[in-house]
Amino acid sequence: MRLRPAAGFKRFISVLLACVLATGAAAGVLVVPGGRPALGAGPQGGAGLPFADIAGHWAAVEVTALWSRGVLGPAGGAFRPDDPVTRGEFVTFLVEALGWGDEAGDLTGLPTPFRDVGPAAPVSGFVSVGAEYDLVRGYPDGTFRPDRPIIRCEIAALLVRILGLESGPSGPGSLPFTDREEIPAWAAASVGAAFERGMVRGYPDGSFRPRGTATRAEAVCLIYRAIRMSGRLFDVSGIVRGASDDGGLLALDVWPSATPEAAVPPGAGGLVVFRPPDSLGPASPGPLVYVEVPPETPVFRNGARAGRQAVEPLDEVRLVLDAQGRALFVEATRLDGLGEVVAAAPGLATVTLRRPGAPGGETAPTRTLEVLPWAPVFRSGAAPEAASEAGDASVSPGDLVYFILDSLTGAVRALAVLPPGAETAASGGEVGRAELRPAEAEDPAAGSWEPLLLPPAAMALNARVVGADALSASTGADGHGVKIAVIDTGIDVSHPDLAMTSRLERKVVDWVDFTGEGEVSTTRLSRAAGGFIETELGRARVGGLVSRSGFFHSGVFREDRLDPNGPLRGDLDRNGRSDDEFLVVSVDRRTPGTYDTVYVDTDRDLDLTDEVPLRAYRETGLVAWFGPHHLPTASRCPFVLCDLRADGNRVTLGFDGNGHGTHVAAIAAAFGSYRGGPDGVAPGAELMAVKALRSSGDGTWADIVQAVSYAAREGADIIVLSVDSLSLSGGLGAETAEIESIARTYGALVVIAGGNGGPGLGSARGPGAGEGILTVGALVTSDMWQAYYGYQVPGDTIWPFSAVGPRPDGSGGPDVVAPGCALSAAPFWLDPTGYVEGEGTSMAVPHVAGMAALLWEAAERAGLPVTAAAVREAVLAGSRPLEGYAYVEQGSGAVSATASWEWLARVLASGEGVGPRPRPTPRGLAARGLPAGRMTFAVTGSGHGPAWLELETTAPWLRPEKERVALTAGLERTVGLTVDTGLEPGLHSARVTADDGLRRLISVPVTLVVPSVLGPETGWTYSGEGELGPARLERHFLRVPPGAARLEVSCGVPVGADDRFAGRVRLHLFRPDGRPAATTDYIGAGTADLSGYVVVAVDEPEEGVWEAVVYGSAALSAFGLERSSYWLEASLGGLVYDLPAGGLDLAVPVTGPAEASGLSPA
Repeated sequence: MRLRPAAGFKRFISVLLACVLATGAAAGVLVVPGGRPALGAGPQGGAGLPFADIAGHWAAVEVTALWSRGVLGPAGGAFRPDDPVTRGEFVTFLVEALGWGDEAGDLTGLPTPFRDVGPAAPVSGFVSVGAEYDLVRGYPDGTFRPDRPIIRCEIAALLVRILGLESGPSGPGSLPFTDREEIPAWAAASVGAAFERGMVRGYPDGSFRPRGTATRAEAVCLIYRAIRMSGRLFDVSGIVRGASDDGGLLALDVWPSATPEAAVPPGAGGLVVFRPPDSLGPASPGPLVYVEVPPETPVFRNGARAGRQAVEPLDEVRLVLDAQGRALFVEATRLDGLGEVVAAAPGLATVTLRRPGAPGGETAPTRTLEVLPWAPVFRSGAAPEAASEAGDASVSPGDLVYFILDSLTGAVRALAVLPPGAETAASGGEVGRAELRPAEAEDPAAGSWEPLLLPPAAMALNARVVGADALSASTGADGHGVKIAVIDTGIDVSHPDLAMTSRLERKVVDWVDFTGEGEVSTTRLSRAAGGFIETELGRARVGGLVSRSGFFHSGVFREDRLDPNGPLRGDLDRNGRSDDEFLVVSVDRRTPGTYDTVYVDTDRDLDLTDEVPLRAYRETGLVAWFGPHHLPTASRCPFVLCDLRADGNRVTLGFDGNGHGTHVAAIAAAFGSYRGGPDGVAPGAELMAVKALRSSGDGTWADIVQAVSYAAREGADIIVLSVDSLSLSGGLGAETAEIESIARTYGALVVIAGGNGGPGLGSARGPGAGEGILTVGALVTSDMWQAYYGYQVPGDTIWPFSAVGPRPDGSGGPDVVAPGCALSAAPFWLDPTGYVEGEGTSMAVPHVAGMAALLWEAAERAGLPVTAAAVREAVLAGSRPLEGYAYVEQGSGAVSATASWEWLARVLASGEGVGPRPRPTPRGLAARGLPAGRMTFAVTGSGHGPAWLELETTAPWLRPEKERVALTAGLERTVGLTVDTGLEPGLHSARVTADDGLRRLISVPVTLVVPSVLGPETGWTYSGEGELGPARLERHFLRVPPGAARLEVSCGVPVGADDRFAGRVRLHLFRPDGRPAATTDYIGAGTADLSGYVVVAVDEPEEGVWEAVVYGSAALSAFGLERSSYWLEASLGGLVYDLPAGGLDLAVPVTGPAEASGLSPA
């Protein structure tokens, strides 16, 4: 697998905080006007919000921001966000927001300009101030009508007057709204000006509804936008240079920005005052200030509620302060990117970047960005400097940089240069069995600088793709009460998205390790003397730690037992070494002789008195971290105590030293929305961390089967196996049978990855095709191509790496397909953002597991007798076949939670349930070449009584000899099939199905390959051509006779009438047993190779049917193309062909692509 850092949540460099703290700049003292809400009073409701009824409301950010400026009255009680707002209330909000509340107080009790607003009216002072500033003008009859709901066109007029904007279009006819003729002439210009500046918007149906009323929340949002644009909303804005561990203190570089909201020149307006002014140190992009953030302060990050610890270095923050200079409201955002420096203009006025590691060198696309003169430039070991002072010498070609873009101008407003050698870390590491594939996102020269999805949006999109959002909305199910076991590399339980379920219960309820990677022998016995014990590593301090028996058991956990090639690189404490040793001590704190507590010397100082006393995680939920205690936990590897043998002689520590298991678990069941993060498909479900793969990502099927058995015994309803096949030869029939037996015995559903060996036929080699098992391939929809990668791909497609059937036993490939890419949680040591993007069938599995959890809970909510078998059948029955794909490529198709729920509810409500099904033998039929005569399979009756099964096939070339077959329990019947003999060369995939009138009981895949023969009648050659849409493929099958000395396959892209390549493709060649022989780079558009073709040669090719797959790039839209044209040629050379008459050697010359295409090699 390959993990990529999440765009939009890019990592900040670890040296940044050290750089900030080493500058020596003095703290600023912030002085702000009085009249703000008292922070001591604090928000009273809604989990720290000023009003209880805005918790979870879409306008919570805006309401909280205006409250923090003293606009909406004291905290507590109700705000009533969805009530209509009157004209009097709107003017009151507006005058307070503009800072004129004191003037309103002075005018209260005095006559107003309007005859219906008397001196005693509560809004009299505010209406008078509004009239003085020409914000309100009343009606022609001299009234103001304060109790009438304000309408939308009146709001637009007020907002335009606030900002002093020039009028927009002069008449309603030029406005873009469908109901523009209903906009009064007096309001048309204001509506136009407000719309052009984004202050007011239309409705989804294209209307503006000028006479429609607004709610209190809508009014606050409109005022918020206008005040923010006027530069009067925030007291200070800047970039975070550092933060304390708990987020209670922020070090900020104040923006001297061109944007009004952040225009805070040093000392201006009495807002920022420094004491003493001569202790500021070197010049920096803006004054450095320290701001206290009290625990009760509302903090929003990227538009979602978050804790103060969520604010990170390089975040852009906007603050409202109280009278003591403390943060009363914090809004943090991150709009950033990652690039490799190509060039920098003098004075660093601009910087030219390209995608890091982009193939093609100088031909890779670049982007030139303006750099604001005051933008801070961060380099390792040096104080930040303004770009104009740092100059172009501060960056060098080849440097890897993070940059923050100004949201209004698009220019760079902060730049951080990564230290040398950080490029490898920035591009992610190999995880697992190549499950996270580079695939199309790394198509050379096809990169996009458009921002990728943030994790919450990415997971929301994936949830929509599988229908999880609709199912949850209709049934209320979120997986609560369902337990999902993730058999993988472990789970990082310290990740905040995996801390708890949606019911605020512990998310990960168990942690076990079957790999032995975390096992420590603690057989050395010591008695404490003077507060110390003797250990293998020397004398260790235990102070007053108690062991009731008097004996301390000790041992050593060594980093060098970890695979140095894994993402963790064997470096648990992240100090750059992989040979550290950690003392591990077990004690019996409660009952003499029964050991129950473990101490790990995480900072390697041989002092256990400062370590966390760990007990079994399943009982306590306790977590510790390797490494020095003064370092942030985000930079260290967390671990738990899995098991401690009662005699104290063995300890097992649990940790995810890879990241894959954490990523998979979060896709299935993360609950991050409480802090503005992403939710998994089933955020209410519990998780079990069952480690069966080591930190390298490798494991054995013996460990995996043992892990499946444990998970099922311990009550897992759904078991996730995002594991690519560890067997490259033969099948896993015995393992499949054992997993199937476990699932049937304990009533669990096992969801397994189809594998990433595609796109060759027969590349599916993991367990599958069994009752209680669902095998999942990788889907990517048109919306996902666009949202994740910026590619325009019509229709839904299957990832080319997704493995394909048939399996060695003739059964199909994946049962279903689901999203094969996701932006989900990862350990912070792997990526400081806590998120990575992954591609692979590993990502598809947890989508289906989470969906199954929703179906399970929905059935239980409805009082239906749900079982794992019923959920499995529902997933299959509800899936949607994809156009253009065979059954062996997609199984039943793309999963659909809503369609599956309709099927499940109907079947379970019928009282029939889902019982044992007849068993076909073999489970599928496959042949590379037309079979001689009929094909047959046997079917044995299940525990049901006598039944007539209606037989059908899904293709006209395959026909059952009988239309119906009678079965009863234990009776075996033979089903004969007739196959047309005139099939064209290519892949032919169908199924034989049998229904009992209520549901499908049998589905037997039949896969036939009809090859093109390389023989004397064809001159020992083959030629073909085709046209492919983006992310589509075509298969060509070639029969190679025995005795061939060489097989050559060439593929090319023709040149169109415009002298440009008419496509972009790559070639995959597979051997007769399905193993890959070669995969080429892309050829055609966007490549440096101007020949436009590629040749693959195989010496002494095996006899049998070879497969050549031509795949059209998903990135065609990046090159202005919609389809790819290609040609394919194959030839045999040096063949010895024995004639029946005695034999004659026919030397066949090798025909190369140059002769075939008329092109010469470059």
